[in-house]
Amino acid sequence: MLQTMRKPKLYTLNECSYFSGSAPATWRRWIFDGRVDVVHLGRSVRVTEAELDRVLREGPRPMKKLVEA
Repeated sequence: MLQTMRKPKLYTLNECSYFSGSAPATWRRWIFDGRVDVVHLGRSVRVTEAELDRVLREGPRPMKKLVEA
């Protein structure tokens, strides 16, 4: 018997922006800073439904401190 695997819902940065009220550039900065997890699809990035829910509930993770040499 084959079980159907449910594909996770993936959101574009524009969709994340719409739901959160933050600009797409803000989402890009959070992603670059490692504050939001993403799925890479070629050159595109998508945010999972679970990660979007987490950001809406808790906000982005704190930025990691840079290690000084």
